[in-house]
Amino acid sequence: MRVAATSSAAEQLVSANIVRSTGWKFFPPSHIEEVAAFNPDLVYLGGVYIGNYSDWQGYRAILGDARRVIMHWYGSDVVQVGQFHREGSKGIIDWLNSERFLHIAPSGPLRQELVETLGIETGDPINVPAEKVFGDISLPAGFVVGCYMPPQRQKFFNMKIIEKALSPREDLRILFYHWLPLMEKLEYKGTNAEMRFCLSREEYEKTLADCSCLLRIPAHDADSISAAEFLMSGRPVVSNHDLPMWPRLVNEQMEAPALVEAVISAKDIPVSAAVREFYRDRWDPAKFKARLAERVKVKWPEVEL
Repeated sequence: MRVAATSSAAEQLVSANIVRSTGWKFFPPSHIEEVAAFNPDLVYLGGVYIGNYSDWQGYRAILGDARRVIMHWYGSDVVQVGQFHREGSKGIIDWLNSERFLHIAPSGPLRQELVETLGIETGDPINVPAEKVFGDISLPAGFVVGCYMPPQRQKFFNMKIIEKALSPREDLRILFYHWLPLMEKLEYKGTNAEMRFCLSREEYEKTLADCSCLLRIPAHDADSISAAEFLMSGRPVVSNHDLPMWPRLVNEQMEAPALVEAVISAKDIPVSAAVREFYRDRWDPAKFKARLAERVKVKWPEVEL
């Protein structure tokens, strides 16, 4: 079975998390001719980031004539495609609902959102796996708030709210991190922050170990890998979204005092053994392919992943 895996905006996740756990062949989205020459039996598409006609044409090109395509939605792509549809693209719905596509939602809320926004039925969710499963990791001596922050998406990840709430708190230490380089200056003005960007995998794992909790309050989210990694290692997550077995600690209004209160509360919230084991199982890369194969078998009984 020749499976080509690709993505136009989540290449890191597909190449590191999907391909390594499945053995599939990864193709950058610009390698259209190489995909055609590979002549895949099936294409795995990680994230469906279509915001305009140019994006749509790019997806059509990379998918080519493939008869079977797994569209694995990743999170904010649901919002993006929904906006594209509302702005007048009626054909996108017919295209997405064609028989060649098997749609996979990454979480329960995203499954419902796909139905309500685009009329797409996806079945039970399958999340993108972590690169590895973490066991228990000792917490650092001092309280450190880790904050996942893509530098080019600070508005989406509510940096202004974080800056307003936490920059005056000299008693709190904040550690902003991401694997991307710091291409844009962070809006955070406080002196209580450390910045770690362009992280290697080893540097990321050290960063996780150096943090006491995760702060992640984006405008929209799936069941994130970062949250899963922090929880499986025994670190609480301060989020504005409910996660499986882990309710949000930040309310919808996200006022600065309430955000500070939620962050401080994480000092005293233990992550139970049941929660840690749940996230280790659900995000285990060794189990991803088999779980996806079950869904593929329902759609295409003749296909063996």
